[in-house]
Amino acid sequence: MHGLLDSEFEVLEEPGGAQINVLQHSGYGVTHFEDPDNRRVLSWVLLDAEARRSFESIAQHELLEGIERGGYRLWDFSFTPPSLPGTHFDVRGHLDKESRSYFVFEVLELSQIPVSMPSKIGMYHPEFEQKVRSNGQTGTSKAEAANLLNVQNGFEAVQSASRQRIETEKTTVSFSKAFVVHRSPGKQRAGAGAKTDSEEPTEPSRDLSVEDSAVTGSLPAADWDSFDDQTDDAHLYLGRFKAFLDMVNELEVQHGVTVVRRDLRKLPELPRCKKHLLSTDGSHRHLAVIDLDYQGMCFTLLEVDTSDADKQLSTKLLKKQGEPLAEAQLFEVEKQLLKGSLSWPKALFDQYCGKDQHRWIPHPKSKHKGVLEPDSIDAWAARVYSWINVE
Repeated sequence: MHGLLDSEFEVLEEPGGAQINVLQHSGYGVTHFEDPDNRRVLSWVLLDAEARRSFESIAQHELLEGIERGGYRLWDFSFTPPSLPGTHFDVRGHLDKESRSYFVFEVLELSQIPVSMPSKIGMYHPEFEQKVRSNGQTGTSKAEAANLLNVQNGFEAVQSASRQRIETEKTTVSFSKAFVVHRSPGKQRAGAGAKTDSEEPTEPSRDLSVEDSAVTGSLPAADWDSFDDQTDDAHLYLGRFKAFLDMVNELEVQHGVTVVRRDLRKLPELPRCKKHLLSTDGSHRHLAVIDLDYQGMCFTLLEVDTSDADKQLSTKLLKKQGEPLAEAQLFEVEKQLLKGSLSWPKALFDQYCGKDQHRWIPHPKSKHKGVLEPDSIDAWAARVYSWINVE
């Protein structure tokens, strides 16, 4: 049976992989396509057999159970849920002890959702354009708070490839198996439409519609941004830090430096900034944080994934009295790093560590941008150690 999903998306499956093509007149906007977490949830619905059957059962129940009355189609919403073995539910509702049933008002979290997904997934959107910008700004933006916008009920939305995302209370989801949906290359448009550093971003409309788009629509289109994907997928990105982590291992083995903590963090999403995503495939850009101890002194190495070769950025080494950077300090470093278009925030490090207590450690020279040669690791580790060992 062909349903709504088949009219919106083309799914091409092959051994070990799948390609999802958004069809030309699909209602799935570019704004959602550019969000890697949104691509992951959509691909789960399209490719996981149980999830897809459950989604398509909504229309089937409506056709079987809906009735016509007074010019309206009436139906009590129902669907066939997937089995979801091992999934943890965090819900808010009412427990009726007499009937031994629980009426759910709100689903707060679904964690460890079982999935059956191919290892390689690509997604293509016909309206996506890869724009070349000098400062990381784009025409789309982070979801905005609902109290700053006027959502007009009953007004159709204009037809547009992009829909504004409206911030709202989120349902946290995580999958039992991490998988990444890579953005397949789209049309490229260099120069034209790119903002210069002196240009101010266009102020979006405050009046929006969350209704379906139509030719007769009168308001900019919007959707609620209601999912927070917390799937543990950091291990999928370790390969991009292989040379850096090999250098850290050299510090331990050859120079007696102790690694206290290793952390791989997704860079946060900021308004009118896309530097938190890799320009090559639209996946998350990560920051590696390595806390070190050498003769009782605390050091931290910071390394940013620049595998898309948009901009080369040296390794950052911090020397800090007492404890390493606190969580709030790390988050501020991440924000300033992105606001500076992937430049280390020197003034912030002066504040946190003191002047002359942080250093840029250049990467070894390489013939290929974004890739380091394996035989350069020893020299890189030696340069890091030379500053750690300074009295």
